[in-house]
Amino acid sequence: MSMDNTAIVLRQHHELWSKGHVGLVDELYAQDFIGHHPGEPDWTGPESVKLSVTTIREAFPDFAETVEDVIAAGDRVVTRFTSSGTHLGELGGVPPTGRRMAMSEMAIFRLARGRIVEQWGQLDRLGMFQQLGVVPATWPPMELLYEITFDVDVQDLGTTPSGQRRIVVVKGGSFAGPRLRGRVLPGGGDWLLVRTDGPILDPAWAEQEIGLEELVLAYLGHPDATALPQPKLATADAEVSP
Repeated sequence: MSMDNTAIVLRQHHELWSKGHVGLVDELYAQDFIGHHPGEPDWTGPESVKLSVTTIREAFPDFAETVEDVIAAGDRVVTRFTSSGTHLGELGGVPPTGRRMAMSEMAIFRLARGRIVEQWGQLDRLGMFQQLGVVPATWPPMELLYEITFDVDVQDLGTTPSGQRRIVVVKGGSFAGPRLRGRVLPGGGDWLLVRTDGPILDPAWAEQEIGLEELVLAYLGHPDATALPQPKLATADAEVSP
C-alpha cells in the first residue's frame, strides 16, 4: 500500500504541478480533500487544487517540483522537494519580475482508497519573495540605532576550578545615534569565566529603566578574553532593529 501511495504522490509532483495536467486532479485527490498551509486558508476539495495549480503556473509558466526525499509509512507519504520557476506572470498582486526562484518545500500527504485526502505543507515564501526582489535580502531591515562607549573596571578574582574568574564593572559611559543619545549609568557588570578552551561563560546582565526626563541605560560590557586585562575602556557598536 505504501508503494501505491508513493506512486500517487510522486505523480502529483511530476505530472500535475510540474507539467500542469490539471485533469489529473479528480483522479489523484478525494472529493473531501483538505490541504493545510501556514499563512493561507485551507484548500478544500479538488477544485481548490486546480485553482492553486493554475494560479502558480500562470505566474511561473515553467514551474516544476524536484523531489529530493520520500518517506512512506502506513497511510502517509512525506516528501521534501524544491519548487522552481521564472516569474513571468502576476503573483498575488506582484507584477512579473522576470526573475527565477527556487523554493524549499516539505509536505505530508494522507491517502485513503487510492486518493490524497489531506495534506500539510511547509514552504519558504520569504525566500521566494527575496529571490524575486519583493522584500529585502536581509529581513527585517536593520539600521544603526546608536554607538555606545563604556568606562569599565576589570577585577581579576583569580583561578577557580572552572577557570579564570573576572568581573567587569561598568563605571559609566555614553551612547549616541541618529535618534537616541544618553548616558550609561554605573553599576552594571559582567561575571566572566575564561576557560582554557576559550569560551567566556556566565554573562550577568543589569539595566536601569528609562526615565521620563532623560534616556539612561546601564549596559554590561562584553569584551573578549584578550581585551580583559585592559582595565579602563571598552566600546561596542549596536545595531538594533526598529
